Amino acid sequence: ISQLLLADPNYFDLSVAIQPKVNIGGDITSFEILLRCNSEEYPNIGLQEFIELAENTGAIIDIGYFVIKQACLFLSKISINNRKKVSVNLSLRQLSDNKFVTKVVEICDIFKVANSLIRFELTESMVADDIGLVAEKLEILTRSGFSISIDDFGTGQSNLRYIHRLPMAELKIDKSFVDDIIDANGHYPL
Repeated sequence: ISQLLLADPNYFDLSVAIQPKVNIGGDITSFEILLRCNSEEYPNIGLQEFIELAENTGAIIDIGYFVIKQACLFLSKISINNRKKVSVNLSLRQLSDNKFVTKVVEICDIFKVANSLIRFELTESMVADDIGLVAEKLEILTRSGFSISIDDFGTGQSNLRYIHRLPMAELKIDKSFVDDIIDANGHYPL
C-alpha cells in the first residue's frame, strides 16, 4: 500500500465530506472538511491507517493540497455574502513543507476565496511534537490571513505553558477532558 501511495495517492479514490458546525440555536456557523478514502481494492483500510501511511510516505503533502482545493471549490460555489469558515486538518509533515504557505495562498487565489475563510486544525499531540516549528509556521499562516484551531485539547499533554505561544483563534477541548465536571449541586452542566 505504501508503494501505491507514493506512486499515486489518487489510486485510492479520495473524496471529502463537508460537515457543518451548528450552534445551539441550530444555525450553521462554519464547516469542517473531512478526507474520505474509497478504495475498492483495499476496502478494509481505515482512514486513520491511511493517514498514517500518507504521513510516513510523504504523500500527505499532496493529499493535503487536494483537501484544501476541495475546501476552496466548496466555498467558491457559495455566494460571497453567505460564505463561512471551513476547517481543514493539517499535519506536521505539511507544515514542514517550505512551499506550503505559498501554495495554499495560490490555491485560495485560484478559487477566489479569502484566506480568512480557511481555518487550519492541528491536534494537541501534533503541536507538542515540535512546538518551535509549529509556532513559527503557524505565525506565518496567520500573517497570511488564515486562522488556527487546536483540536483534541486534553487528550495529550494538555500543557497550557506552550499553548500561549501559538497564534490560535480556537481551542477545541476534548470531551473526555470535561466529562467529569459537575456543578456545586453535583449535576452535570449542559
